[in-house]
Amino acid sequence: ENTHQKTYEYLKLSRYDFRNYTEVRAGIHFMNLRSEGLVENVLQPYIDCAVNCTVCMAPQGSSKKPEKWRKFQQAPSMEYWAHRQDQSVLSLLAYQYRNLGGKILV
Repeated sequence: ENTHQKTYEYLKLSRYDFRNYTEVRAGIHFMNLRSEGLVENVLQPYIDCAVNCTVCMAPQGSSKKPEKWRKFQQAPSMEYWAHRQDQSVLSLLAYQYRNLGGKILV
């Protein structure tokens, strides 16, 4: 819900496909690097996104301000004020990998 549209576009994903998912919690994540497709489908796209940070992980117009700040703001540009940057990207990639049959805890 809070993930910026530009992040979806960069990753060539549809916001609609992820409408029923919540963001993966930030913190410690355990991944078996020997899992088939994990590096190619999660880690490499995550690194690529970080390298192209201003168009993927932290696109212009995004912010990490908490949800509660939204109700006090009236400007239409506040739509992505709770975009979680690295957490948003990891969530999308992890769910996509799991949906492709990969094993990952989300």
